[in-house]
Amino acid sequence: MKDALEIIIEKNGVNICHPFSNDADMFIDNKSLLGERLLAYCSRNNISFSKVSLFVSEELLFFKSINLPLKTRDIKQAVEYQLDMLIPFPKETMLFSYTNERLKENYRLNLVAVNKQLVEPVAQEVSNAGYIITGLFPESQRYINRLAQKSKWALVLPGRFSKVYTFIGSQLEDRFLCGKEPSFSELTSLCKCDTIYHQQPVQGSRYQNARELLEQNPILKDFNMLPESFRQPDYFKVAIVALIGLNLAALLVLGGIKGFSLIRADNKVENAISEIMPQVNEVNKLRSKEDMLLKNLNTVESISKNPDLIGFLKNLSEKLPESSYLDQMRMDKKSRSFHIQGYTENVGELTTQLQSIGESKLKSTSRRRNRTYFQVEISLP
Repeated sequence: MKDALEIIIEKNGVNICHPFSNDADMFIDNKSLLGERLLAYCSRNNISFSKVSLFVSEELLFFKSINLPLKTRDIKQAVEYQLDMLIPFPKETMLFSYTNERLKENYRLNLVAVNKQLVEPVAQEVSNAGYIITGLFPESQRYINRLAQKSKWALVLPGRFSKVYTFIGSQLEDRFLCGKEPSFSELTSLCKCDTIYHQQPVQGSRYQNARELLEQNPILKDFNMLPESFRQPDYFKVAIVALIGLNLAALLVLGGIKGFSLIRADNKVENAISEIMPQVNEVNKLRSKEDMLLKNLNTVESISKNPDLIGFLKNLSEKLPESSYLDQMRMDKKSRSFHIQGYTENVGELTTQLQSIGESKLKSTSRRRNRTYFQVEISLP
């Protein structure tokens, strides 16, 4: 059973998700009226939740996967130093979060980011209405719960660009952006698994209905982009103060007791502090995020007007052959070029099609997952 109301932030409004009936969802196109409409919606449907979980539509998210050497000492600092290169937008305008996984040869990082202007007004309306916001997550995190497959599984979210996610248990492994939705057989080959959930499966297809996953309470442990100003108060400091007070009281009470008894009592207090310190450190780490970003603002270079990114993506989705899939894309604003990487079955057809977008140069090819993995540079006029 759900323990929080779920709201999906979309490009043209927000969608309030009914916790028990998908048919009772309500779309609001005016975000400035969300607080008033949300209270009326809950009253009309007898919903008594005090908490709200915010989700960002995958259409609004920027996603990037990178690898870092195992010798990297501070992953958080390394990400913040490279953020202006990882995200093709001014980082002070974005909210972001990432996960990291230690592999045999490197650290694998998955990073998501969203424009502040798209989500902060929504969070403010929800907060002003008296609700506690549990977090701000990508929409795909709604489908991860305690019943998630322990082995590898995949999720398909259709849209202007179909998004395909692969998970191992509750951990995101990879994300693919497809100009045209692949068939089930193509997806099993691409994702290397047979368990594939689809948000809108065709009747009689081999897909499992992703709506079944929405019946459970999501785990919501990764990719929380909620700003500090909307997070719940830090109660861990109160606990530390209480522990210190208990420690001092113990010292006064035990002042006349033998030294052995005093040491034993002190050890118990130290053990209690040691148990709670990991949680305290995590909270302090989150609280320092804003300070770290402000300190690093002097390293940000002025960013000139970007090329027409939406237009380029539209042309790319139309020209990309059906047998090709994108894995990564990077924009070089100085040379006005895009570097794309992905999988294809016909390199010649790929480069020929891309020439209609701009001057295309095949930088490299290799074999991965029984396909040709390409890297192409496209120079804009």
